[in-house]
Amino acid sequence: MKSTSFLSLFGSYLDNSILAYFGGATVESIRATLSDRRVEMVVSFDAPVDTSVIEKAKAELKRVMNLDRIEMDFTFPPESLDMNYIRMFINEIYDYFPASRSILDGAEYSFEDDKLTVRLASNGKDTLINLGCADFIRDTLDERFERLVRVEFVSEANDKDDVEKLIEYQKKENEKLI
Repeated sequence: MKSTSFLSLFGSYLDNSILAYFGGATVESIRATLSDRRVEMVVSFDAPVDTSVIEKAKAELKRVMNLDRIEMDFTFPPESLDMNYIRMFINEIYDYFPASRSILDGAEYSFEDDKLTVRLASNGKDTLINLGCADFIRDTLDERFERLVRVEFVSEANDKDDVEKLIEYQKKENEKLI
Protein backbone atom coordinates (compact mmCIF):
# COMPACT_ATOMS: atom_id res chain seq x y z
CA MET A 1 0.00 0.00 0.00
CA LYS A 2 1.20 3.46 -0.85
CA SER A 3 1.33 5.79 2.15
CA THR A 4 -1.89 7.75 2.47
CA SER A 5 -2.70 10.74 4.60
CA PHE A 6 -4.34 9.66 7.85
CA LEU A 7 -6.75 12.59 7.67
CA SER A 8 -7.85 11.75 4.12
CA LEU A 9 -8.98 8.35 5.39
CA PHE A 10 -10.21 9.15 8.88
CA GLY A 11 -10.32 12.95 9.29
CA SER A 12 -14.10 13.15 9.04
CA TYR A 13 -14.44 10.70 11.93
CA LEU A 14 -12.27 12.59 14.43
CA ASP A 15 -13.12 15.35 16.84
CA ASN A 16 -11.71 18.75 15.87
CA SER A 17 -9.71 18.92 19.09
CA ILE A 18 -7.36 16.15 17.91
CA LEU A 19 -7.27 16.71 14.15
CA ALA A 20 -4.18 18.93 14.31
CA TYR A 21 -2.11 16.12 15.88
CA PHE A 22 -2.71 13.96 12.80
CA GLY A 23 -1.97 16.63 10.19
CA GLY A 24 1.35 15.09 9.10
CA ALA A 25 0.41 11.47 9.83
CA THR A 26 0.36 8.86 7.09
CA VAL A 27 -1.12 5.38 7.08
CA GLU A 28 1.67 3.02 6.04
CA SER A 29 -0.45 -0.13 6.07
CA ILE A 30 -3.99 -1.06 6.95
CA ARG A 31 -5.88 -4.30 7.25
CA ALA A 32 -9.58 -4.60 7.94
CA THR A 33 -11.47 -7.74 8.80
CA LEU A 34 -15.13 -7.05 8.21
CA SER A 35 -16.40 -10.27 9.80
CA ASP A 36 -14.59 -9.41 13.06
CA ARG A 37 -15.20 -5.66 12.67
CA ARG A 38 -11.51 -5.13 13.28
CA VAL A 39 -8.97 -2.68 11.82
CA GLU A 40 -5.20 -2.86 12.18
CA MET A 41 -2.93 -0.13 10.88
CA VAL A 42 0.54 1.33 11.06
CA VAL A 43 0.65 5.12 11.23
CA SER A 44 3.74 7.21 10.73
CA PHE A 45 3.80 10.66 12.32
CA ASP A 46 6.03 13.56 11.31
CA ALA A 47 6.53 14.50 14.99
CA PRO A 48 5.93 12.79 18.34
CA VAL A 49 2.37 12.78 19.62
CA ASP A 50 1.29 11.99 23.17
CA THR A 51 -0.11 8.49 23.39
CA SER A 52 -3.22 9.78 25.16
CA VAL A 53 -4.14 11.67 21.98
CA ILE A 54 -3.63 8.53 19.89
CA GLU A 55 -5.75 6.52 22.33
CA LYS A 56 -8.50 9.14 22.12
CA ALA A 57 -8.44 8.93 18.31
CA LYS A 58 -8.58 5.13 18.44
CA ALA A 59 -11.55 5.19 20.80
CA GLU A 60 -13.35 7.70 18.61
CA LEU A 61 -12.71 5.69 15.43
CA LYS A 62 -13.86 2.51 17.14
CA ARG A 63 -17.08 4.17 18.24
CA VAL A 64 -17.91 6.04 15.03
CA MET A 65 -16.99 3.15 12.72
CA ASN A 66 -18.74 0.60 14.98
CA LEU A 67 -15.64 -1.56 15.32
CA ASP A 68 -15.04 -4.29 17.87
CA ARG A 69 -11.33 -3.63 17.85
CA ILE A 70 -8.85 -1.16 16.42
CA GLU A 71 -5.09 -1.59 16.67
CA MET A 72 -2.73 1.19 15.73
CA ASP A 73 1.02 0.83 15.76
CA PHE A 74 2.76 4.14 15.27
CA THR A 75 6.20 5.48 14.51
CA PHE A 76 7.93 8.81 14.82
CA PRO A 77 11.06 10.18 13.12
CA PRO A 78 14.16 8.82 14.90
CA GLU A 79 15.69 12.27 15.31
CA SER A 80 12.61 13.54 17.15
CA LEU A 81 13.26 11.46 20.28
CA ASP A 82 14.14 13.98 22.98
CA MET A 83 13.46 14.87 26.60
CA ASN A 84 10.09 16.40 25.70
CA TYR A 85 8.89 13.00 24.51
CA ILE A 86 10.49 11.23 27.47
CA ARG A 87 8.49 13.48 29.82
CA MET A 88 5.26 12.49 28.03
CA PHE A 89 6.29 8.85 27.99
CA ILE A 90 6.68 8.69 31.78
CA ASN A 91 2.89 8.48 32.15
CA GLU A 92 2.88 5.36 29.99
CA ILE A 93 5.47 3.80 32.25
CA TYR A 94 3.20 4.55 35.24
CA ASP A 95 0.23 3.00 33.43
CA TYR A 96 2.12 -0.11 32.40
CA PHE A 97 3.89 -0.52 35.76
CA PRO A 98 1.67 1.01 38.47
CA ALA A 99 4.18 -0.01 41.15
CA SER A 100 6.81 2.15 39.48
CA ARG A 101 5.01 5.41 40.26
CA SER A 102 6.20 5.61 43.86
CA ILE A 103 9.75 4.66 42.86
CA LEU A 104 9.96 7.04 39.90
CA ASP A 105 8.29 9.92 41.73
CA GLY A 106 10.83 12.74 41.96
CA ALA A 107 13.31 11.05 39.62
CA GLU A 108 15.50 13.13 37.31
CA TYR A 109 15.80 12.10 33.68
CA SER A 110 18.57 12.85 31.22
CA PHE A 111 18.87 11.70 27.63
CA GLU A 112 22.15 11.87 25.77
CA ASP A 113 23.81 9.73 23.08
CA ASP A 114 20.92 7.22 23.03
CA LYS A 115 21.22 6.67 26.77
CA LEU A 116 18.37 7.45 29.14
CA THR A 117 19.59 7.90 32.69
CA VAL A 118 17.01 7.88 35.46
CA ARG A 119 18.34 9.20 38.77
CA LEU A 120 15.97 7.93 41.40
CA ALA A 121 15.03 10.16 44.32
CA SER A 122 14.34 7.08 46.39
CA ASN A 123 15.38 3.47 46.36
CA GLY A 124 13.88 0.83 44.11
CA LYS A 125 16.38 0.39 41.30
CA ASP A 126 16.36 -3.41 41.66
CA THR A 127 12.56 -3.46 41.74
CA LEU A 128 12.33 -1.50 38.47
CA ILE A 129 14.82 -3.84 36.82
CA ASN A 130 13.01 -6.94 38.09
CA LEU A 131 9.66 -5.60 36.87
CA GLY A 132 11.14 -5.27 33.38
CA CYS A 133 10.74 -1.50 33.33
CA ALA A 134 14.06 -0.89 31.54
CA ASP A 135 13.18 -3.46 28.88
CA PHE A 136 9.75 -1.90 28.38
CA ILE A 137 11.26 1.56 27.90
CA ARG A 138 13.96 0.31 25.54
CA ASP A 139 11.61 -1.86 23.44
CA THR A 140 8.85 0.73 23.20
CA LEU A 141 11.19 3.54 22.16
CA ASP A 142 12.83 1.22 19.62
CA GLU A 143 9.43 0.36 18.10
CA ARG A 144 8.34 3.98 17.92
CA PHE A 145 11.57 5.71 16.93
CA GLU A 146 13.69 2.90 15.50
CA ARG A 147 16.43 3.83 17.96
CA LEU A 148 17.99 1.49 20.44
CA VAL A 149 18.11 3.36 23.73
CA ARG A 150 20.10 2.15 26.72
CA VAL A 151 18.28 2.64 30.01
CA GLU A 152 20.11 3.07 33.29
CA PHE A 153 18.53 3.50 36.70
CA VAL A 154 20.83 5.21 39.17
CA SER A 155 20.21 5.09 42.91
CA GLU A 156 22.50 5.92 45.78
CA ALA A 157 21.03 3.11 47.86
CA ASN A 158 19.81 -0.38 47.19
CA ASP A 159 16.62 -2.25 48.04
CA LYS A 160 18.29 -3.74 51.13
CA ASP A 161 18.40 -0.24 52.59
CA ASP A 162 14.65 0.09 51.87
CA VAL A 163 13.93 -3.08 53.81
CA GLU A 164 16.06 -1.94 56.72
CA LYS A 165 14.25 1.42 56.80
CA LEU A 166 10.90 -0.35 56.65
CA ILE A 167 11.89 -2.61 59.59
CA GLU A 168 13.05 0.41 61.59
CA TYR A 169 9.81 2.26 60.79
CA GLN A 170 7.74 -0.77 61.84
CA LYS A 171 9.66 -1.02 65.14
CA LYS A 172 8.90 2.66 65.88
CA GLU A 173 5.22 2.15 65.05
CA ASN A 174 5.09 -0.91 67.31
CA GLU A 175 6.66 1.08 70.14
CA LYS A 176 4.00 3.78 69.73
CA LEU A 177 1.29 1.16 70.05
CA ILE A 178 2.80 -0.28 73.21
